[in-house]
Amino acid sequence: MNIAVTGGSGFIGSNLIELLLGKKNVNRVVNIDSLSYAGKHANNAHYLDHPNYYLEHYDIRDTVNVIDIFRRHSIEYVFHLAAESHVDNSINNPFPFIQSNTVGTLSMIEACKKHGIKKFINVSTDEVYGTLGKEGKFTENSVIDPTSPYSASKAAADLMVLSYIKTYNLPAITTRCSNNYGPRQHQEKFIPTVINALYQDEKIPVYGKGDTIRDWIYVADHCRALWKVFTDGNLGEVYNIGANTEKTNIQIIQQICRLMKVRSKDHIEYVTDRAAHDFRYAIDNSKIKKLGWEPMFTISQGMKKTVNWYIDSF
Repeated sequence: MNIAVTGGSGFIGSNLIELLLGKKNVNRVVNIDSLSYAGKHANNAHYLDHPNYYLEHYDIRDTVNVIDIFRRHSIEYVFHLAAESHVDNSINNPFPFIQSNTVGTLSMIEACKKHGIKKFINVSTDEVYGTLGKEGKFTENSVIDPTSPYSASKAAADLMVLSYIKTYNLPAITTRCSNNYGPRQHQEKFIPTVINALYQDEKIPVYGKGDTIRDWIYVADHCRALWKVFTDGNLGEVYNIGANTEKTNIQIIQQICRLMKVRSKDHIEYVTDRAAHDFRYAIDNSKIKKLGWEPMFTISQGMKKTVNWYIDSF
């Protein structure tokens, strides 16, 4: 199999490529990445010399060149992960998010349609569903109700993929995952920010009361889920991915503090809450579990590996 991964120099993409290169039936993995600030060449450093790995430094909005990449590498399958993903940045300037996430996805599926791709995995986010109260979980049938420019740009991309499925019979599947953590995540994200602040003996900025709740999943488990959906999922459907690990921001900070052997109360600095800050996310993962997938890492195991990786990289 010849597979293209968009955004393969980013956090999740680089971890997914590592998994794909270990599969015996994968002959070629082509990383299509514009290498923006969130996509680092260094994220792929440990497999740059792998004979089945190729980097194509292009913007996914360049449909003509994407089609040429597909032709030159005889691409059959696509995992689409390229995206702007930091909510705060989307609030400050929504335009790059619409360009990358919405227009970029349209360019990709148009290229896939014209080239005749066999399967397109659209990697989305649970944030398209909006926010939950204290009860309930997001299912694949939950109403799309985005609350930030980031989540709106991803929701628009999801709907564009759905329209191509219905109008052009695009062989596509959409996944919506909960919050990821693990090696190679960008420093602007919550968990790397906490680890870096503690390492530098600085304050951790915490929105509001720190009581917002996220459903956390270790990145390797997400990548395994993507492979399971790719191999066993049904075309045209949506699969939610989550590890049933709900934690408040304060609980995550306290866990990291324990691992780094510091007192959390000495490092927390409460700041004004973010506009339209979603209170709680929680994923009902029963559909993907029926395919035979289960998370392998507990939050304790995954967080220990994550903290150790960042400390070793400082």
